Amino acid sequence: MKSLRLKFDKFIYSTNRKNGIKSFWVSCIIILISLLIALLICVSIYNKPSLFSDIFYQIFTSPFKKSNLTQFFFPNMAIFMVAACSFVFAYKCGLFNIGISGQMLFGAMIAVMIAHQWIGAPNVIGQIIIVLSAMLGAGLIAALIGWLKIQFNMNEVVSSIILNWIIYYAGTYMISATCPKDQGGTFTESLSDNYLLKINGCGGATIPLMILAIFVVIFCFVVFKYLVFGKKVINVGLSYEGSRFAGYSVKKNQILSMLISGMIAGILGAMVYFGKAPGNIPTEVTAKAIPIEGFNGISVGLIAMNNPLGIVPVSLLFGMIETAKSDIAQVCAVDSNITDLMFGIIVYGAAVVSLLYYVKPWQWIMKQVYKHKKIDYDEHAFNVENQINEYLDAISLIKKKCKNLKKGNKDTTWYYPNRILSNLKINLKKIKSKDQKKKLLNRVYLNYSNKRLSKGEE
Repeated sequence: MKSLRLKFDKFIYSTNRKNGIKSFWVSCIIILISLLIALLICVSIYNKPSLFSDIFYQIFTSPFKKSNLTQFFFPNMAIFMVAACSFVFAYKCGLFNIGISGQMLFGAMIAVMIAHQWIGAPNVIGQIIIVLSAMLGAGLIAALIGWLKIQFNMNEVVSSIILNWIIYYAGTYMISATCPKDQGGTFTESLSDNYLLKINGCGGATIPLMILAIFVVIFCFVVFKYLVFGKKVINVGLSYEGSRFAGYSVKKNQILSMLISGMIAGILGAMVYFGKAPGNIPTEVTAKAIPIEGFNGISVGLIAMNNPLGIVPVSLLFGMIETAKSDIAQVCAVDSNITDLMFGIIVYGAAVVSLLYYVKPWQWIMKQVYKHKKIDYDEHAFNVENQINEYLDAISLIKKKCKNLKKGNKDTTWYYPNRILSNLKINLKKIKSKDQKKKLLNRVYLNYSNKRLSKGEE
């Protein structure tokens, strides 16, 4: 009962990093549950129970076929990774960049306009031109959104949505007027292979796209984990007023975070239009609407709890589902719209769970309960969180001591009496099951929390 109450308190009150990691894994489980719900809906529509196993099999086998692995799966995974990193970089600073799709499209438009004017560039130089020009175009749009935010207090969600469509209509007009068109006049003429993110005879577009994706993920991880700028961005996102009083240049950090978010969106645009696609851009508004890749990145970023490393496994799962869609439609003989519906259910199901993590409705419920009991909820939560952190420190010390005991190291500087530690060592040697050892450690841990044994006590 005590263990159950402790877990409940950790869930409600703790802000420990481990709690966020657990929530991330909960989100991954919810993705699988959403997948099962989507499969059940598909089975009910076609009234074929065999579809459940057939579709499930295709999702987890189709991406790893030789024909799909390098051509579709890795590029899809790379695109999800970069799109999520673009969203996360702005979100860490407290900004919701919903305009990633528009920014990546504008960056690609700028890149294709420059490439059509710069004819005959060597292979590597042409690829660098594409990536840098896409980053420049997308970064300027994102920086504009950040400037509108800090200068006129214009909500970034509203300005992003408005600019998405301004970019689309104005951009398609620009490239229609400046770039050569294909035979139908619907798209720009495809660029030469020198400008495409592909390596002939070496995995096609897979290697450049994965290199870019890995680079972006590592970049985001290093910035937020080790750089002062990243710490400032996180602090601004956590507390605007607190960061301002601490002497941070809040406006500067917001603009820079939006700029970098947009530049990553530019990399995304280069990957989508010059990696997977043959290097052309729609020149008519009827050709294609705002690309969906940016919106998918928002879902991946939220599910990964804004953790750059957490983006990788979530992108892996989403890449598998995206790659398997065509095979599901062909092998299982279902309409292609059904596969899109399945993917939508999975995305929104997982996003709802992530939203609940940030909104925390259970905390509102607990506040109402404590208000009825005339108890200060904030003070209670603060005290409980301190106790939880103390418990977590205690169990980590216990585990460390157990490792030292196994190695034969003698360390007398410890919270526990030697007698208890000796008994703990003997009991751990007797127990072979890892689960039983875990239960024993939990009992010692709870004993520590209840008796508050002091240093040197016998």
